[in-house]
Amino acid sequence: MNSKTSKKQGRAQNRNRLTGAIKSAAPRGILPSSLRGLAAALICCAVLMLIVSAIVYSTADPNRYVTPAALTVLYISCFCGGLISAKLNRGAALVCGTLVSVMLLILLFGASLLLDPTLSAEHSLPLAIGLRGIAIAISILGALIGKRKRKKKKINRKK
Repeated sequence: MNSKTSKKQGRAQNRNRLTGAIKSAAPRGILPSSLRGLAAALICCAVLMLIVSAIVYSTADPNRYVTPAALTVLYISCFCGGLISAKLNRGAALVCGTLVSVMLLILLFGASLLLDPTLSAEHSLPLAIGLRGIAIAISILGALIGKRKRKKKKINRKK
């Protein structure tokens, strides 16, 4: 009987470890931290777009640099959004980072539908999807960096 109860306790401890990770992942919740990360990504995107557009349109041939500049702004804003969402919710950094970038891409896709539909992409469809997929990977990278805890330095005081 003793071995049966110890097996049950071992299973309960394993279950608590698994569910404990899930419970600790949601002090704020995944969706609220992702929405705050999305808001930060949108603010970062707007500020960077103003700065980059001023720089690009001051060049001799601005059409040449519009797409690379827009993708750079997308990548930087996805990184910032993933970083901030992971800082808010350390337990589910991968989910938060992915969710932020997917929501940002959906918002940008919706905004592009409101614009002139006759605008054609400079790239083929698979390349365009791949370039936008990089944004998801960069957001996840930002979330993983945001999740990392700094080690506190211990100060040894002598008495």
